[in-house]
Amino acid sequence: MSKTDELAKAYSGLLGDQVVVKRGGKGKNVVSLARTRSKSAPSDKQLAVRQRLSMAAQYARNAMLDPALFDLYTSRSSRSISPFRVASNDFLQLPFLRDIDVTKYHGNPGDTISVLAGDKIAVTEVMAHLMAADNTPVEEGPCALDLPSGRYLYTTTVQVANTAGMVVTISVRDTPGNRVESSITL
Repeated sequence: MSKTDELAKAYSGLLGDQVVVKRGGKGKNVVSLARTRSKSAPSDKQLAVRQRLSMAAQYARNAMLDPALFDLYTSRSSRSISPFRVASNDFLQLPFLRDIDVTKYHGNPGDTISVLAGDKIAVTEVMAHLMAADNTPVEEGPCALDLPSGRYLYTTTVQVANTAGMVVTISVRDTPGNRVESSITL
């Protein structure tokens, strides 16, 4: 056993403002130079990141108090990643929304619009909003998951004579409430 291992087992933390001793993963010990704080004021971008991290930690604390969310994040955790960390990472990662397919929509009831959407943990809502060219709402509603394809489908209910210039907007929401939307004009 080296002196470093003996030191790390007996002590962890800052040594003389220059060296940090800490326990790493899988029983390994790490000795590194201490980080110094910048003397300049943080930029707007840095402040925004700090605020987002603070919000993620608050979300994770609240999720650990909710039995359903606690069970969800515990099922996704492992020995090396705690449920708290899984919850905060879920808050920080936005759901994805790709490939809005309107090729099967011709303005008839029963036509479908499909989209590829998802999240690392869970999607709670995928919605479709159809607007006419003059910006009046045509219809809206939830998309249903089509298990064989893994895509979300919206089945239209309203007859539309002229689909030119229509805007189809799809929005996806995940467990923490992060929302992403994308639009396509016909």
